[in-house]
Amino acid sequence: MSDTPRNRDLWRVPTLALWIVFFLIGLAPEQAYLWLRDLAGVLPQRALVNSYHLVTLALAGYVGLFCHYRCLGAGLSPREAQDRGLQLTVVGLVAFLAVDFRLLLVAHTDPIFQYRLATYFIGVSKLVAWWSLLALFIRYYTFGDDHVFAGIPSLFPSTRRNKDTGPRPASSDETPSSLPPQGPEDDAAGHERE
Repeated sequence: MSDTPRNRDLWRVPTLALWIVFFLIGLAPEQAYLWLRDLAGVLPQRALVNSYHLVTLALAGYVGLFCHYRCLGAGLSPREAQDRGLQLTVVGLVAFLAVDFRLLLVAHTDPIFQYRLATYFIGVSKLVAWWSLLALFIRYYTFGDDHVFAGIPSLFPSTRRNKDTGPRPASSDETPSSLPPQGPEDDAAGHERE
């Protein structure tokens, strides 16, 4: 049997371009919101949504949902996919946070050191989170790495996989009482039965 190369999806390039537009909007959500509102000619008094924070929440939620479905498609369990989706939603909230970058340029003139430090920390955190998310999407669409979202290390202890000792599948003849204790609760229960 000969190996045939996987057909490249022609929709990957336009989809990546659309994601880049979303990421540019997320880089400055307040300015994008005001620009779109002015472009549409909507008066602030007549707007249904009068807060640019909705842009941050919508983009972060969509990134988390997208990651969740990509992890399910890569074969992760629903719980692992949910955890990675939640994790990228939190990163998205930081990445799409409304930050006035002009403050970074004048922060060195602030006489209070803690304010300067907080300004730099927030600005750098936003840029690092924004770039790391964009890099994931570039890897997914440009290089065809379909398992890029599933390969994100989980920060939640409940879904971390131990590489040396993975979960051992139970055979049909093993009963819960014949399995070794799994934790302190099971160990204490095992001693009480003896």
